[in-house]
Amino acid sequence: MSAVRSVRTRASSWRLPALGLVVWLVSDALLDGVVVLGGAPEPLLVVVVGVAILAGPEPGAVAGFVAGLSVDLLVLTPFGLTALVWCLVGWGTGLAVDRLVRRSWWIPPVAVAVASMAAVLLFALGAAVLGAAHLTTLDRMSVAVGVGLMHLVLAVPILHAVRWARP
Repeated sequence: MSAVRSVRTRASSWRLPALGLVVWLVSDALLDGVVVLGGAPEPLLVVVVGVAILAGPEPGAVAGFVAGLSVDLLVLTPFGLTALVWCLVGWGTGLAVDRLVRRSWWIPPVAVAVASMAAVLLFALGAAVLGAAHLTTLDRMSVAVGVGLMHLVLAVPILHAVRWARP
């Protein structure tokens, strides 16, 4: 039985990185310019939180670090800040959701929204500590609420995709 599971795991190990790439490309094509309350959606963060919800804190932290580092390569923010924040959010979300009873259908989407809001606020805090004041000039609470609302909408389809992609 374990040999069958090992083959299945190796055969589906490409799915999560492929999902991340597809979500990233589709979000760049379809959601570019979408802003709600000053915040833009980050569907790749929803994938990270989905991994944390479904697999736990350690895989969530690893997914957050890898996805955050890939974002850090392309944006003009302090290098590594997104990776650090998303790693912490992935770990914290996985830890928090492990402690909850998962019988309610609404817990994962709400967890995505709350984790996304926390990511925005942690990023602003990290930028302030690193002296990148230009990243903290907007009203971060309204940006966090806007991102949380957008991610609440994106949570259901992306969580289904992460369930499919997770080995």
